[in-house]
Amino acid sequence: MASPDRPPSVGGIELRATHVTSSGNKVYVSYAKEGEVFAGGLDILNVTDPAAPKLELRALFGDTDIYASAVMGDRVFLSGARNPDISGLSRPSVLLELIGSKAKQTPLPGWAGTGLAAVNGLLFMTGGNAACVGTGVGMGGSGVYSPTLSVMAFDAHCNAQSIATNGSSTVVALSGGQQGKLRVYGVLGDTAVYKTIEIGAVTPRTDATPSPSTTTSRSWRWARAASKPSTSLTPTRSASTTSSLRSAPTPTCTPTASPSTVRSCTSRTAAAGCAWHDCRTA
Repeated sequence: MASPDRPPSVGGIELRATHVTSSGNKVYVSYAKEGEVFAGGLDILNVTDPAAPKLELRALFGDTDIYASAVMGDRVFLSGARNPDISGLSRPSVLLELIGSKAKQTPLPGWAGTGLAAVNGLLFMTGGNAACVGTGVGMGGSGVYSPTLSVMAFDAHCNAQSIATNGSSTVVALSGGQQGKLRVYGVLGDTAVYKTIEIGAVTPRTDATPSPSTTTSRSWRWARAASKPSTSLTPTRSASTTSSLRSAPTPTCTPTASPSTVRSCTSRTAAAGCAWHDCRTA
């Protein structure tokens, strides 16, 4: 049984918590793996009794860093970075929807989905690019997406690091760097900047605002800590070896209750793994 007292691990290496959000009596904690290897996870905890939180679901991703989550009803959305040699997307930055046994993806601006918030039936996100190179979606910025993952509006700005909302009238995005800014939007589905607040230098989130390599066209080198062991680097492929769009990742689910209260994970083959809903308690 998975324990809420310890973070999840992929390949024997513990993941690092990146974001927490809540909805009702549930708390959602996202995880990513340090270094250049793509891996992440999501824990859903029941905190009806705050003194004894219960881990209801743990989903692990072997090819995707998860940097933020948002909840809309019974639907869970995640933003992060997925290995483009597996996703088939042009950039690692990705938005995922997990609902029932389905999972689907759509590309996000920038090089990693760094922030995510749900308000008024819409998804507000940030996609980061620490190098501040390129234009438009390649540079990153803030965006508004419908629940069907269709982009509705986009405001390009580099080093977009996170996003938050007061839940009723205002959305605020953080743009980092030496001249950090808070960009203030409304919640009506546009990205008209109502106000920009200068806040001074903001230390880059080197774990979640990667930049494309300037040495090779398909070498997804990340702006992470220089102390990361070289043995952890993920081999890269040339663009010619990468096929077109592939399906979204299927998380590896760990049931956290006794078999009698879990929708059967054993009904699926080991190769197929368990669908998202198969690991929810009955």
